[in-house]
Amino acid sequence: MKFLVSVVETQPVVLHFSIVNPRTSEKTIYVPRLLRPLGYFIRLKISDFEDRLVYRTHVPKAKPKLHPDRQDSYLAIDPGYSYGAVLEVEDFTPAAGTYQLALSYSNREYLGFSDHPLGEITCRIKLSFEVSD
Repeated sequence: MKFLVSVVETQPVVLHFSIVNPRTSEKTIYVPRLLRPLGYFIRLKISDFEDRLVYRTHVPKAKPKLHPDRQDSYLAIDPGYSYGAVLEVEDFTPAAGTYQLALSYSNREYLGFSDHPLGEITCRIKLSFEVSD
């Protein structure tokens, strides 16, 4: 399993996050269907050029719509395919400059279903992006 993130837009900040089952994998993987809301499964920290924290997601008060123990709460990803979402950072508009984004993903309580236990799935990704005038 691999994870990809890219900055799609910078005003506002829009990200594309994907969970990838590499084409070289020998089996189908299962992942939670839920990637939203931002701050629940996917958390962000954004720092400016001087390494000052300028944005951090907060854990929203949200009750996921899908039950963690049910098979239909998970998506099967065959080798060579991915699953992702486009996420907008609605409460942050960066000024012109260079930024460092630190993203972390956790499947939280979505640890699998009876036939396919997953355990904890986490990742951390850092990348830089630039906002022009």
